Amino acid sequence: MDPLNEILRPARLTSIVDIGANPIDGDPPYRAMLAAGLCEVTGFEPQESAFQKLEGKRGPRERYLRHALADDLVVLDDQHLRHRLLTIMTCRWRSW
Repeated sequence: MDPLNEILRPARLTSIVDIGANPIDGDPPYRAMLAAGLCEVTGFEPQESAFQKLEGKRGPRERYLRHALADDLVVLDDQHLRHRLLTIMTCRWRSW
């Protein structure tokens, strides 16, 4: 058992929310906690291929949702960017 966890003896698992859970950078920083059974993870990953990769190796304390989260972020519409017209839209907790 983890020494800190042994001292604190939490009543529940730590809940981690991973926004942009795409596994492109290797193991996430919470990987050791997850492996030790100290946390549960809810990950958001809108990119289909990354989402499928996460789902393929998901453990019992992990769940992944194919959604993007945003709050007052500026998003450039890619189609208009290609035509050199920048369309800016503000997203407010919109899932795609």
